[in-house]
Amino acid sequence: MHFRRKMIVSLSAALCAASLLGQASQAEDLKAAYTTQVGWTLHLLETGRYGESIDAAQSLIAAYPDRALPYELRGVTALYVGSTGRAQKDFAHAAALSPDPEAQYGLALCALFGRKVEAAASAWTQAAASPNLTETQSRDVSTAQAYVKFLKGDFDGAEKAGNEGDTLREEIGALAEIRKNSKIFSGRLAKLLTPPGGVPKLHEEDGLRPLFDAARPLEPCVVEPDLQQMYADRLLGDVTDTARHAGSVLLCSGMATLIPSEVIPRRAALVSYTVDGQMAAVVSQSPYEFSWNTAHVVNGTHQVRIDSVDASGNDLTTQTLTVRVSNKNGALTNQIDTSPEAIALRERLWNLLKLRPSWKVAEWTLAQSVLAQGDRTSADAHLAIAAALDPAYKNGQEFAQTLFAAPASAYWTGNTTRKEIALTFDDGPNPLKTPALLDALDKAQAPATFFVVGSRAEAVSEILHRMAARGDEVENHSYTHPNMNLLIPSVAEGEILRTSVLIRALTGRSPHFFRPPGGNANAGVQKIARSYGLSLAYWTVDVLHAEDVGSSSGLIDYVLGHVHPGSIVLMHNGPDVTTASIPALVAALRAKGYTLVTLSKITEGKIAGKPTNKPIAMPKMRE
Repeated sequence: MHFRRKMIVSLSAALCAASLLGQASQAEDLKAAYTTQVGWTLHLLETGRYGESIDAAQSLIAAYPDRALPYELRGVTALYVGSTGRAQKDFAHAAALSPDPEAQYGLALCALFGRKVEAAASAWTQAAASPNLTETQSRDVSTAQAYVKFLKGDFDGAEKAGNEGDTLREEIGALAEIRKNSKIFSGRLAKLLTPPGGVPKLHEEDGLRPLFDAARPLEPCVVEPDLQQMYADRLLGDVTDTARHAGSVLLCSGMATLIPSEVIPRRAALVSYTVDGQMAAVVSQSPYEFSWNTAHVVNGTHQVRIDSVDASGNDLTTQTLTVRVSNKNGALTNQIDTSPEAIALRERLWNLLKLRPSWKVAEWTLAQSVLAQGDRTSADAHLAIAAALDPAYKNGQEFAQTLFAAPASAYWTGNTTRKEIALTFDDGPNPLKTPALLDALDKAQAPATFFVVGSRAEAVSEILHRMAARGDEVENHSYTHPNMNLLIPSVAEGEILRTSVLIRALTGRSPHFFRPPGGNANAGVQKIARSYGLSLAYWTVDVLHAEDVGSSSGLIDYVLGHVHPGSIVLMHNGPDVTTASIPALVAALRAKGYTLVTLSKITEGKIAGKPTNKPIAMPKMRE
């Protein structure tokens, strides 16, 4: 009997030691799984995959219903897709679970969407008082508080707060200055919008932006209106009842007595209890009760595992209990996780929540400021940029359509009564290839027409300056080179208008032609292009195959064998064989009596053809 007692005591110690060794590993595995799930949900949000992020956040809430972060993730998603009511509920739930600032910041955003400025001010005050507020978060909350002052008409306070800090704070200060005196010219706002290299800001930063209007304090959402209802339906699931996901749940408070839910075999020597992977107790006598003081754990759901072994240490039974702890007074609450991994995740969440500058508001306001000084030209330039950022803002679409000349229809060839040829180059500018192409054209003393991709032109504005200085025509080839037929109208409009505004800003000349990538332009795309003063520009001779073959002589022979008076020759800004062929090709064309001209010149006097909807194989953008 004495020996058996010693063996049980030794076995108990061994079990405790083994459990403690495995405890850290199990806890780390659980933490790693949670971190991975949160990181993936953030990635989905950051990349605009909102349907998937809704599902991922729902799964997180189901698995961790008593943690604040999953609710905050769903709340951010709801804000982005226009479901403010859903977002408010999630942020309120998160705020009740944890004292972190993200939930209060989210509640402030919900209040602004509801035009409740005082409620937003109160929520941001609470966010500013949150524990563990980082320096970045403190600055962002202060900026948001300055915006509230602006909305409440405290322009002196808003201007003062905007004297220094981040870009949005500077915008708040500059707009407050103008709001105080609409007749002054705001040098602060002009400085904020002065683009390096003359490249205007044609992108709003991803995220939530203010409109500087008490009637509409924030942008409504970031998805198209026809998608909002779909996302709202997807967000209807309110996963808060743990019992729906973990089976039977035992509710506990104060001192709780736990016993195995299944029969323990009579030959059992020890029964151990672990709570959330940590050893809590080892008992050796039936009925194997465990008295658990729940005041020492966090309110919420916990997993209790009960293991029994025989005198030799062999496993007999394993059972689990899901326990929800709920203590009204003195219970622990969720605390902010300050581990490096948790901080990194919360920084990403905060980045999705924080207010961003609103460039369209700044550009439109600066236009009014310079117009008050009598500068119509500069005002038009700023209004065009505001329209490119959002054609629906302040009648930007109507203004932009009046800014560009009335168009013709479509051209496959130029005027055939004159022996002229137009060399056109698609897909540039390329910082490595285009300078050499321009050098070759300089050597040949030949003009050209370049159909540029807006996103590429932004990065190398100096190349467009050189094209304009040469007398080349810089025309519109979309902003990102998509198949225009596959885009919804608002996106197609952005592709066209943004590039036209960029070309106008960098060259001082509005484009006259739009060449859709691959020639794909359905009736809707054609209508958008024409509304912004752009004729559809196709081609007579496509040199793509000869460029791919890689033979300079073959390319020249192909062009010479297919051109006729009025031919529009489609080449690409990239292939080395194209650049190498230019001097000899130009010389050969001139030897046959052709004059090299730009697209505008070759289409003079030409009756435009009817646009076509025929599908054309979509080529990749040439490097």
